[in-house]
Amino acid sequence: MGLTVEKSSNTSINAEGIVSQETICSNPDYSIIRFYSPSTLSLNTMQSVDHEKFEIVSELEKYVSNIVIDGYRNHNFFGEASHPKSVNSAEEDITIVRYLIKNNNSGQYVSTVSKMQAKSINELPAFSGIMKNVYSDDTLKLLSSLDQNKIWEISSLTNVPNTSDLVTLETVKSLFQEALGNNEVWVGRIVEGTMNAFNYFLGPNIKTIGEKISIKEVEEDPDFDSEIFLVPFMFEPDRGLDILLDSIKKGLYDLGFDFDVNDNLSFQQILSNNLTLEKLQLLKNNKNNGEFKKFSTQVYFFSSFTEGLSSNKLRDDLSIFRDLFMKI
Repeated sequence: MGLTVEKSSNTSINAEGIVSQETICSNPDYSIIRFYSPSTLSLNTMQSVDHEKFEIVSELEKYVSNIVIDGYRNHNFFGEASHPKSVNSAEEDITIVRYLIKNNNSGQYVSTVSKMQAKSINELPAFSGIMKNVYSDDTLKLLSSLDQNKIWEISSLTNVPNTSDLVTLETVKSLFQEALGNNEVWVGRIVEGTMNAFNYFLGPNIKTIGEKISIKEVEEDPDFDSEIFLVPFMFEPDRGLDILLDSIKKGLYDLGFDFDVNDNLSFQQILSNNLTLEKLQLLKNNKNNGEFKKFSTQVYFFSSFTEGLSSNKLRDDLSIFRDLFMKI
């Protein structure tokens, strides 16, 4: 699919500088629209001042809510009568940025994710209510000591039924590329199985920062599945590619390549001769090699997540590694 973040501004629907819509990436099959969700106060202002703008934003919010509800139901999070309470909470003091992924062929919105920011992490849903109990005091002190303008809660990451999970990964890729160079820290709650999958694809990037908790407890709704657990996490986009590269290097070591995994060797040094590349090709042909499958999957996602990045967001050494990996 290969979605790439672009800064081609699309439609502006500003209301007091708070609400806007922009197409941030596009290809023949899919496009991603980013818009700022208004606070309750500004939404009321829009309704009274400009009904047309109010209708546009309200319609986009409905798409987000419907995708999340359908996605949660598709993953058996809750019964037919249940609705997640946090999908459209546009609090006055929380900045919410929505992303909608559109299938250009069908015209249907198929995936979504949101980013939220507050003056303090204590005002974010991931740190409010019962969630306060899952973090240690040291974790809360550490997060509180960081620049709160750099902390974003990631939420509502899901897609409609019968949509490839790769669409979700492309959504994350777009947010990731957009965040590079901004020193952002992402926090939130993620389904345990999804976190494990991301760390398989992208190396051990997603860090657990608290005790896992059942989605039933978080939502305080008896219809939610008590067997599904959410894990509090932290992810730093600017460290993501280096962590993934370290995991790829460890993968080469696990595949039997003779080097000290603790040495600061470049991939050019590790893959310095045709014999090494030939060995990789032989491993590639062994369909039952689990270690190679993980290694090649991470190489694929490194290439995918760096695709289309401008030179100011991709260091020279990362660019060289990417070109080298394309030969494998």
